[in-house]
Amino acid sequence: MSQLTIGDLYSKRDLADELDEGNLRLVREGIYNFKSESRTFLFVDLEKEGKKDRFHFDDYFEEDWFHWDSQTTQHLNSPKIQEIINGEREVHLFARVVQKIKSQTQPFVYCGRLAFDMYDPNKTSKPIHIRFLSLDFQDDTPNEHLQAIYQWKPHKAGKAPSNTIPPSWAPSEE
Repeated sequence: MSQLTIGDLYSKRDLADELDEGNLRLVREGIYNFKSESRTFLFVDLEKEGKKDRFHFDDYFEEDWFHWDSQTTQHLNSPKIQEIINGEREVHLFARVVQKIKSQTQPFVYCGRLAFDMYDPNKTSKPIHIRFLSLDFQDDTPNEHLQAIYQWKPHKAGKAPSNTIPPSWAPSEE
């Protein structure tokens, strides 16, 4: 993935051209699984305003942890979800705060690689809620695009996360 730079802006069309992955430009969902390699791209709009309730997912950074809700058709035993959980797929995050500004589609910010940490045992289907560790998190980044993604929280949009995964600093109950 040396072609992609963390903090840079990419449209799906840019990515399709740059990675010679034509189907990528046609993807309307928030997840793209490469067929020729074990790589998955997550495309996330943090603000859900104007979207149907079924698309109001809990997607946000909590320090270097990224919380993500799958599509509503997926569950814990979906094959690609299992591959992500089992570390069989390399997951990359592309996020943006809003989808459009003045009817203009916004590019995604490349946030880097994610490693599966845990899933919410109370949300294992439609959608499943997963917490990832951001392997390329840049805590003191001067990149304003990354800062905006890292600092966005559901409460800024008048929402509260519905997952029950404890904050990353909470002691685990094992």
